[in-house]
Amino acid sequence: MLTYNDWLCISKNILIKFNISNYNYYLYSILSYVNNIPLDNLFLYKYNYLLNKNLLIMNNLLSKVIRNIPIEFYINKIYFWSYFFEINNNSFIPRIETECLIDFILNYIDNNKFYNILDLGTGVGNIAICLSKNIKKSYTIGIDINLNSIELARKNSLNLNSKNIHFILCDWFNFNSKIKFDIIVSNPPYISLNELNLCNKSILYEPKKSLISNNSGLYDIKYLINKFYNFLKDNGLIIFEHGFNQDYLIKLLLSSKFKIFNKLKDNNNIKRFSYGIK
Repeated sequence: MLTYNDWLCISKNILIKFNISNYNYYLYSILSYVNNIPLDNLFLYKYNYLLNKNLLIMNNLLSKVIRNIPIEFYINKIYFWSYFFEINNNSFIPRIETECLIDFILNYIDNNKFYNILDLGTGVGNIAICLSKNIKKSYTIGIDINLNSIELARKNSLNLNSKNIHFILCDWFNFNSKIKFDIIVSNPPYISLNELNLCNKSILYEPKKSLISNNSGLYDIKYLINKFYNFLKDNGLIIFEHGFNQDYLIKLLLSSKFKIFNKLKDNNNIKRFSYGIK
């Protein structure tokens, strides 16, 4: 019989052999889900023996990871910035790299001020909810064109007891608001059709509208910068995710409008985000 720790060690070596990054994320997610144990408590079961029926399910999920099939659609939840978010197979899967957006914004704000926040393409609400729960003096709006995503975002907001947050079914190309925002954040579509085949195959299971953008992946980002500049207050912050090879062109776009602009790297030292201050 295998203990939890035995399975972790064996499975880790298997995933490394198949060049699977973020192997700890996958392994601990599987352990937590199949054995119905909160992630924070798994260390207490390190030397417990696994039930054979659970071991079969775990190995089946592990095989899906190896074949680049998103296990999140089987687990129906994802761990993001210390919270669990419900997802389904019609939603975009939040990535661990995007947590850096939350970290930057929380380090940027002044806790004594009030912030109006807009999350464009909110998906299951992970960015909006994390900000809402950690910026106490704030009001957050999340918009998305996908009804399934908005319904999940609202459900996640209730499950996580997030206050002062509102989700709207809306295409951001038609979005309008009398409110001006202190912070606008987005993880927009930024993959070109040509790049899609070069991505991890697991991405092919996700909604294409959340991933693909025209004009070499820059169409949505250009629109975001040009339109939503007008929805920012003076000294307002816009920050968004993009492809590692898009930072130079995005710098040119930001420099035409924003007085301060820069790029940020993710935890893998990849140029993943850019921001501008009006």
